[in-house]
Amino acid sequence: MNNLILLSLLLLPLIPAGAAAKPGISVRNTHFSVRLANPAATDPGGIFGCRFLRAGWITALYPQDSSENLFHPDSVSRYHKAFGCALEILPPLKLAPGRQLKPGIGIVEPHPVSRFQAKPVELFPWQATVTESSGQTILTARQNSGNHNGYAYELTVTVRIPANVPEIVWQLDLHNTGTRELDLLSYLHPFFRFRSRHSCRFRLSGEIFRDVFRTLPNTQEKYSPRSCIHEISARFQTDAGYTVTLGSGQPLAQSVVWHNGKDCFALEPFVSLHIPPGERRIWDFRMSIRKDSVFSENHD
Repeated sequence: MNNLILLSLLLLPLIPAGAAAKPGISVRNTHFSVRLANPAATDPGGIFGCRFLRAGWITALYPQDSSENLFHPDSVSRYHKAFGCALEILPPLKLAPGRQLKPGIGIVEPHPVSRFQAKPVELFPWQATVTESSGQTILTARQNSGNHNGYAYELTVTVRIPANVPEIVWQLDLHNTGTRELDLLSYLHPFFRFRSRHSCRFRLSGEIFRDVFRTLPNTQEKYSPRSCIHEISARFQTDAGYTVTLGSGQPLAQSVVWHNGKDCFALEPFVSLHIPPGERRIWDFRMSIRKDSVFSENHD
């Protein structure tokens, strides 16, 4: 099928009637309906800000037969755009006073106190295509930074959504085309929403589920590679109980648990990257979603 025709079909609204929707690309498989940001589209209203990559950003996910989005559809922060499920690459690379290169974003002006309040100076464009192949929908987005004080890269983000598997896979390919080394962290940040905070649990590989809200709000609880290995899981309740597992084919550098004390929490798997000039690194993140038939708010 012609890519333009397919993209037009995917832009049709596939989320439940009455639900607020941000413009983007919608895909439905046998397990859920998902909406992603269109990275190639302009963002004159600043919907997506300059923290997270527009490529691969999930703005809504509705499990089959559910009218409730598993992610927050609107920002849970007053300082920056924080909603859905998105990727970030850290840290920003210093160019000159008041200017940083943020991989996957562009040139930003840092805030003197908080990186969350950086301002966009130049957002690098994305080229994007949507295709179907081997029973899956594939979104491919590419960004070329150009050279900035010796920093330069080519980044490709590929999102794969199988037709009959409750899973989403992000693959990132970062080619260092500059003359300076890149030492970075890449991670996936979901903003889970739920009906009851007592339902929210998380689990590291091979361990029991723990209470998300056992720590202070807006603090990061970090777990070392020995603790998290390749995956972490969240269990929570919307209109039903769900277990969402996040992981990578690469060993995780760390995992982070965060909550805002009210209506949102996150599990964040991190991958560490060291890329000398002329080399590239390919890594992935995976998310599986399943209804938890044994779920109960008191289940540990």
